[in-house]
Amino acid sequence: MLTQKKALRGYVSERAFAWGREGKRLVSISPGMINTEAGQMEYAASKTFEKMLAQLPLQRLGEPEDIANTALFLISEQAAYITGCDLLVDGGLIAAMNQARRAASEGNL
Repeated sequence: MLTQKKALRGYVSERAFAWGREGKRLVSISPGMINTEAGQMEYAASKTFEKMLAQLPLQRLGEPEDIANTALFLISEQAAYITGCDLLVDGGLIAAMNQARRAASEGNL
């Protein structure tokens, strides 16, 4: 899954110039832990779910509406200058994990 997300981010970044020249915008959304039926099955099978959940700065799973609202924003005029990027909608999980890795590598844990 991570390889697919990385490939999508690369595609969006690479194609944004050409699309922009045509007056179009290109943005991807990378959802984090979302409370869906498929997500619940994945979390039930995961050995790290509880640890990841504990690291979420917003202390909750995302809801499908969080992703839908992000998409609505991105297609609105308020986002007219956003293109060529991936929007991470994960409740701060990646930021928290990166911070924990940095602290561990600096010997602060």
